[in-house]
Amino acid sequence: MKRVIYLFFAFSMFFISCNDSKIVDPPAEPNEVIIGVLVSLTGNWSSLGITTKAALEVAVEEINEKYKTNDVNLKFVLKVIDTKLDPALAYSATIQLISDGVEIIIGPQSSAELSIIKPLLDANNIFAVSMSSTASSLALADDHILRICPDDKPEGVAIAALIWEKGIRNVIAVYRDDDGNIGLKRSMTKSFVNLGGTVIDSIKYSNDDIITQNLIDEIVTSINTSSNPSETAIYLAGFDEITDIFALAKSNTQLSTTLWFGSNGSAMSTAIVSNVNAASFANSVEFVSPLFALSAENESEWSSLFNTIEQSTQQKPDAYTFAAYDALKIASIAYESIGTNYEFTNLLSEYVTISTTYNGLTGITEFNPAGDRKYGNFSLFGICGINPNFTWNSVGSYNTSTNELIYTGCN
Repeated sequence: MKRVIYLFFAFSMFFISCNDSKIVDPPAEPNEVIIGVLVSLTGNWSSLGITTKAALEVAVEEINEKYKTNDVNLKFVLKVIDTKLDPALAYSATIQLISDGVEIIIGPQSSAELSIIKPLLDANNIFAVSMSSTASSLALADDHILRICPDDKPEGVAIAALIWEKGIRNVIAVYRDDDGNIGLKRSMTKSFVNLGGTVIDSIKYSNDDIITQNLIDEIVTSINTSSNPSETAIYLAGFDEITDIFALAKSNTQLSTTLWFGSNGSAMSTAIVSNVNAASFANSVEFVSPLFALSAENESEWSSLFNTIEQSTQQKPDAYTFAAYDALKIASIAYESIGTNYEFTNLLSEYVTISTTYNGLTGITEFNPAGDRKYGNFSLFGICGINPNFTWNSVGSYNTSTNELIYTGCN
């Protein structure tokens, strides 16, 4: 009898215990946020596209881990599309991203790409944050374009200051026929004229990246019109196709004894240093290109990522690479801040608000009224070394706040 009572008691306790325990629902799947990424992975300026993709992959892992730790029901997913720096491909890619419900695009790299997708952005609930577009023609308020880098005007001031400091008083401007390089040429020549210099000629070449001897001959003809060749230099605004220009120019004595200067599109170009003829020519004419500078104050934060990206891609990342990283981090904070019920305009507004005080790998990311980065200094890069081993090295800097120019050259 006692055994029956004990069994009944045990069964009763088990039944009560089961009824008291709460059924725990499995954790909800996080809401996926697709972030579009438009970069050149196999076309012109692919060095930036490759390092940007690597940086964003690191950033998205960090973001999702932080979301998980903080019980934020969000998960970022990257949709990377190779535009090959082709505006037409960027346009079709943007249509695809819009159909996927994407609200933020990191990229594209060039102003030509950004210009062609602008109508699509403005007509839909989507905005782009470019890490490297600089054309001042796109510096417009109240649109769906943000650029987390300075536009071409301060870069024009920086490179014009160096050209003037080197004793050059006459410039021949050679530039690729696209929005970004047209803007860079305009800003540099305006700044150079303001210093008292003269622009002898402006030579435009096709954006199909096919370089012929005719372009070289045209540059030589322009040099011959200068009354003082020793005070005449060539400013060259383009991308990786500059490699072919240098390879052809190498055999011309006149071009080999003239100083050449570049723009952000050629700075750190892997294509140039990978071509011995082009690299040796660039070295001999002291070719220098300006590039949006990394924040020295934040070096302890970006140096580790720099090494990680260089090791995985065999390419050196630059400030544009880390600007893309910062752009994605700001997006993660914006989405977490606004919650799940929001209007698109709130997302865009919150993104801009956060950027005002966000101190990322590239420093304070505040935008000006036109949606371009408000602050930014420039590093000067030259191709240094001894044939056949050439590398891009830092050869100086320009502070846009103080107008201080430092040029050391290849030491």
